[in-house]
Amino acid sequence: AASGRSSSSSSSYAQTCIKGLHDPIPRFTGRDGAERLSTLQKVEDYFEAAMLHDDRLEVLTAANRLDGDASVWWDSVRTTGLITTWLKLKNVMKKQFILPDQ
Repeated sequence: AASGRSSSSSSSYAQTCIKGLHDPIPRFTGRDGAERLSTLQKVEDYFEAAMLHDDRLEVLTAANRLDGDASVWWDSVRTTGLITTWLKLKNVMKKQFILPDQ
């Protein structure tokens, strides 16, 4: 985390913020065409509104919203340990699910 808060304090604070949000992150299957970029932006907006700045919690939160092909894909890459930040996850998801269509 980039902030000065401790990891457990940061996680507790983030969980409190997330519970107060009423617009959850939509599910991401990797099949929704133009909605894929929109979903990634909604994840960004959610993290900003939740004041979520904990890398591990951001990755876990975003990964929890993956379904279908995207969930199968995540199961195959998460064990590599290479994706440790939301920025990295977002960039890899773009390459996997968005750029192949363009």
